[in-house]
Amino acid sequence: MWGTIVSRDGKMRLLIVGSGGVGGYLGARLLQAGADVHFLARGEHAEAMRRRGLEIVEEGSSRLYPVTVTEDASGLGLFDLLIISVKSVDLQSALDAISENVGEKSLILPVMNGVEQLQKIQERYAQARVLPACIYIVSNILRAGVIEKRGKVFKLCWGDAERESSEYADISRLFDRAGFRHEYSRDIARAQWRKYIFISSMATLTSFYGETMREIYDRHGEELEAAMREVASVASAKGIEIGEEEIQKSMKQASQVSEGAKTSMQLDIERGKKPELESLTGYVCTEASRLSLETPVLSSLYRGLLERLS
Repeated sequence: MWGTIVSRDGKMRLLIVGSGGVGGYLGARLLQAGADVHFLARGEHAEAMRRRGLEIVEEGSSRLYPVTVTEDASGLGLFDLLIISVKSVDLQSALDAISENVGEKSLILPVMNGVEQLQKIQERYAQARVLPACIYIVSNILRAGVIEKRGKVFKLCWGDAERESSEYADISRLFDRAGFRHEYSRDIARAQWRKYIFISSMATLTSFYGETMREIYDRHGEELEAAMREVASVASAKGIEIGEEEIQKSMKQASQVSEGAKTSMQLDIERGKKPELESLTGYVCTEASRLSLETPVLSSLYRGLLERLS
């Protein structure tokens, strides 16, 4: 079993790198489960968390969590588990920010959109163990210091192609205490692509049309399904088979998204922030071209978004 770097009170030390809708929510639940959690955040969100705490709004109720938050983790020492939950456009700066927090016994769990970031993290922190992961959740910053999780959707998939789950028993027990619905997989790459066919297609269409996820399903369902098939064709060409059953599951998931829910890329565009366009759309188009595949739907929307954002 991998080693641990625990606090004096015996708690597992966690650093949440990126305390937005996903990272903030995970960190709050893990704090409740008894871990020694530190949040790395910045700007107004960090200040609000520091001053008042982190508020989680879920299923019509809210809870305020007193948290330990910093904008500079360099003096905090090494951590057992670092959960990286930042936008792909912020990954490099996030990796720079944790250079003094990753040791040989550290475990890094990137919970991000996209499928191409794992190699970048492994190359930067070869001394640590990096576990691929993906999450199904609709959660965003409502305002500084407040995170809203919408609907009941939640599943954390994580794993290691080379090791059995027994090597990560401490992590699994922590996730159980936090009440997470989670699944360990030796075939985690396929799990990531199963999610990617949904998030890539939905993020692209919601951003292009400026409509919610439910509206995209209702008004542009055929285009959404065609985009999913394009992503699946890229996965298949890379040796990761995504069949018809997975596409239909993703379409069913789209039909069940709560009213008013938007994708993070759509929200970033609306708020004037730099979106994850290259990670969620451009990557598919580039890989398809390299593999001599056609992606007419996604390529057209990608060009339209590039023109609009230029």
